[in-house]
Amino acid sequence: MPVLLLALTRDCEAVRAGWLGQPANTLSSLAFLVVGGWLLARARHAPARAAELRLFAASAIATAVGSVAFHGPNPSWGQWAHDTPIAAGLLLATVVDIAAFTGRRRRELVAWLAGSAAIGLLLWFVPDAQRVVFGVLGVGFGGLELIAVRRRMRPWPGGHDFGLWMSVAGTFAVGVGAFFLGRMPAFCDPTSSFQLHAVWHLLQAFTIGAYVHVAVERPASRAQAPPGG
Repeated sequence: MPVLLLALTRDCEAVRAGWLGQPANTLSSLAFLVVGGWLLARARHAPARAAELRLFAASAIATAVGSVAFHGPNPSWGQWAHDTPIAAGLLLATVVDIAAFTGRRRRELVAWLAGSAAIGLLLWFVPDAQRVVFGVLGVGFGGLELIAVRRRMRPWPGGHDFGLWMSVAGTFAVGVGAFFLGRMPAFCDPTSSFQLHAVWHLLQAFTIGAYVHVAVERPASRAQAPPGG
């Protein structure tokens, strides 16, 4: 059991000399950059949620930069650059949900900026706090999403975007499975060009883009549509 727990704390791919470090994990991190660019383009089509879309885009781009730094050359600040944007992205999704419930968008986004700064400082001085931070934010966001589903703020069967919504949930679940399987010795080949952690990157990048599109951009667009339009 201790060996398994140790294996679950690190990536499988062997680290090679050079800027790529872990080639599969480094190159797959660029998927977040693609999603960030796509969200920036989508912001022009959703003026009511342009601010949120741009913030999600910035979070995805920062995640790409941090992940490339961590899995590639891995400088001394690599883990911080990797962990902070992920936590800030989770926090952003959380405050956007809260703002949808309360209608206080500006106040919640200011809280996100302050919270992100606090998380960045915490992870700089206490890098091992990442698991607690991710856990708290993940549980909080998950709880808010359940509330949103119960309030029918998410697509329902037969409604708009239900198929895309199901693909978001399915892709996320498969990605989580790939993440944990990739860290188990039975599924880990450090020298292979195929890495389950890289699959996790690709699937999570899709999940971010699809989630923001269906849960943030599309509801705003429908709310602006004229009756019968």
